[in-house]
Amino acid sequence: MALETFTYAARVNPTGEHSFRVREVQFGDGYKQQVGDGLNTELQSWSLTFVGNWKRTFEIRSFFKRHAGYKAFKWTTPNFEPGLFTCKTYQVTALGKNNRGDQMYQLAATFETAFRP
Repeated sequence: MALETFTYAARVNPTGEHSFRVREVQFGDGYKQQVGDGLNTELQSWSLTFVGNWKRTFEIRSFFKRHAGYKAFKWTTPNFEPGLFTCKTYQVTALGKNNRGDQMYQLAATFETAFRP
């Protein structure tokens, strides 16, 4: 099955956290030995926020539900790095109505790096 691409635009100022998996051993004399843990040592986590009416947030939620927190999807980060990600958690908040009378929602999600062969 082909991987889907997440194409919805997030609000401005998404926050990305980058970390590296490192194994380390501390010796008694103060010496520390460190090495990268595995082939894919860099991890990324992105906090994204989407705002829209029911239809737009329903489409985004449906995308997340299809992937069930463990199926990877393609997404390009705000710094233009394409990759594979998963979304294990998201939160929906009702914001009230806009000037046209449409109920508006905020959807906050966290994307995490997924590694696949």
